[in-house]
Amino acid sequence: MRNAPIKITCLSLLLVVIIINGYLLFKGAFHPSPLLLSFNIVILCSVFALLFMTTFLYDKRSLQFERLFNEYPIPMWIYEKATMRFLSVNNAATEKYGYSKKEFLKLTLKDIRNEEDIPLFLENAAEYCSGDEYRGIWKHRKKDGANFFVEIYSLAATYYGKNARFIMAKDVDAQIQAVKEARELGMRYELQAQLTHDRLVKQASQLEEQNKALKEIAWINSHEIRRPVVSILSIAGLFDKSNQDLHLNTQLMEWLHESTRQLDEIIHKIEHKVKTLQ
Repeated sequence: MRNAPIKITCLSLLLVVIIINGYLLFKGAFHPSPLLLSFNIVILCSVFALLFMTTFLYDKRSLQFERLFNEYPIPMWIYEKATMRFLSVNNAATEKYGYSKKEFLKLTLKDIRNEEDIPLFLENAAEYCSGDEYRGIWKHRKKDGANFFVEIYSLAATYYGKNARFIMAKDVDAQIQAVKEARELGMRYELQAQLTHDRLVKQASQLEEQNKALKEIAWINSHEIRRPVVSILSIAGLFDKSNQDLHLNTQLMEWLHESTRQLDEIIHKIEHKVKTLQ
C-alpha cells in the first residue's frame, strides 16, 4: 500500500487524541485548559493535513498514470497471471483489436491468438514470463479474425492486490512482412540464378556436343567420303567404252556398285550427325 507509514502514523495520532479526550471526559469534572485545547487542535489539524496530502497526491499520481495509460498510442493492457484474464486495457488496444473495453474484460490472452498458436504460447508463458521483464514477437488476432505480428514488452506488476503483468504490444506487422518479402525475393533470385546457371551449363554442353559433331562431320568429309569418291572416279576411267571386254566391265560395275554403297552409307552417317546438331 502506497504511503502506508504516513497513514499509520496519522491513525495513531488520532487514536492518542481520542484516548486522552475520552479519559478526561469519563473522569468527571473536565475543565479543559487552553493549552490542551490547542494541543488537540494542532494534532487534529496535522492529522487531517497529512491524510489530505497523502490522499490528494496519491490520487493525482493515479490520475496521471491512468491518463498516460489510456492515451498512450501503443496498445497496452494488464492481465492477471493466474487466469490470463484482462484486468485493464487502454484506448489504443480497443482501436487495434476491435474489442470494446467491456468486451476485453471478458476475454483472456488466449482469445487474441489463433488456436494452433495457443499451446506454444502457454508453454512460453509458463517458462519465460516468471521474471521481471520479457520481450518477444507473436502473432495476434483481431476481433474480425485478421492476424498481425506484435512485439511484446512485459513487466511484472500488482494490480489491486492481484499478481499481474503489464503488457505493451507494438505493431511490427509491416516490418515482418517486409522481411518475408525480402526473404522470398532472395529465394526467387537464388532460384533464378540457379536456373540461369543450369541453363548456361546445358547450353555449353550442347555447344560442346555440336562442336564435336561438326568435327566428326569435317573428318568424314575429308577422309571417309573421299575414299569411295576416288574409287568411283577411278573405276569410271577403266570402263571399256567399246564394250569389247565384257568381263572387265562386269567386274568394274561390281566395284562401282560397292563404292556407291559405301558412299551412300557415309552420306547417311553425315545426315545422322547433322540431326544431332538440331
